[in-house]
Parts: sequence; C-alpha cells; structure tokens
Amino acid sequence: MSQSSPEGIILGKGSTLESFSLSINKEKVLELKQQERSYSEEEVVSFIHKFLKEHQPQLPYLIGGINMWFEQFKK
Repeated sequence: MSQSSPEGIILGKGSTLESFSLSINKEKVLELKQQERSYSEEEVVSFIHKFLKEHQPQLPYLIGGINMWFEQFKK
C-alpha cells in the first residue's frame, strides 16, 4: 500500500513502485514504468569481483552478519 503526500510517495514495507502516472487537468504530464532487466553471467561475475575487491577489508564482518541473520531464522 502506498500513500501520497506533499513530500512525495511513501511506499509501505515490501512495496515496489512499478508504474507512476501524473496528470494535471486530465493532461498526462509524466509517466514512469519500471522495466525488467536481466543480467548476463559475465555481468554478474564482474559485479561480484568488483564488490569483493572494493569491500575486502569488511568481508569478515559482512559474512559474520549474514551468518547471524541466517541463525535467527533457523530456530
């Protein structure tokens, strides 16, 4: 569920904005649609390598945090 306010659109937890249309006096001014994107295996591998290279010092903390998160749901 979403709400509209003067500050913008507030999406509820777990919500994603798929499309947006704005009309003023029945004249369409703006329309946005989320387009699906698929990634090739090379793009995914390249992203993972770049991520690991940039965040190597933080990896032990990241892996520890992920393990703690999984442990919560195993119980």
